[in-house]
Amino acid sequence: MAHLLRSVREHRSRGRPNWVIVPPSILELLAQLLAIPTSSLLATTYQLELAGLYDTPNPHATYLCRSFPFHLCPECIAEGRLLRRTLMLPHITFCPSHRMSLVGTCQCGTPLQLFARQTLPFTCQKCCLDWAKLPRVTANQERLTLERKLLSYYAFFFDHARPTIIAKAQQVVRDTMKRAKIDRVEFLDRNMKYVELYDAKRMSLGHLVEALISLDLSLNDITAYNGPLPWWSMKKSE
Repeated sequence: MAHLLRSVREHRSRGRPNWVIVPPSILELLAQLLAIPTSSLLATTYQLELAGLYDTPNPHATYLCRSFPFHLCPECIAEGRLLRRTLMLPHITFCPSHRMSLVGTCQCGTPLQLFARQTLPFTCQKCCLDWAKLPRVTANQERLTLERKLLSYYAFFFDHARPTIIAKAQQVVRDTMKRAKIDRVEFLDRNMKYVELYDAKRMSLGHLVEALISLDLSLNDITAYNGPLPWWSMKKSE
């Protein structure tokens, strides 16, 4: 990692990388170092999906979420030294494959960190504990059911990665809230949150999915919508 960043002079690291979106200079160099196609690296991110949904060749990570706390599934690490990209999605706290709680802190109390200096991969940067030995906590069934629903909504948007599907979903949310005469919704964390009803503003995907589920709106509600759409969803890409 240190070699990679030193090799890209124009890259200026600000904070910790989230790897949902990777700067082109780093992506190209990493593909060369690993001798694999750039497309193989892009498949480990959400770069292409967000580019399609928000109609831009250079999407920003905030199109998905504002922050990305790092957490992992110890069983995924034990089985194959694997960090799944789905575990970076907003509101996902359990591994859907192993039904275990995701871990973000070592047993010694140190927050887990990717690519820590002078630390072996997949180990705690302070006590050197192998991540595969972190405790396993079984998922709460109610929460697991909710997160399966969340993942199905994300999969829907990624499979239909174009601006019109974002626009339809936003219009369904706004129409529902206007009929109910509300501008705030009780979200998944039980907090009341304001939802922007201005047509020209696009929601982040994480915020949009949370709003849809909190309002009990289905994927069929989105596909069935045939009302007016904002101008940005109809704009043709150059």
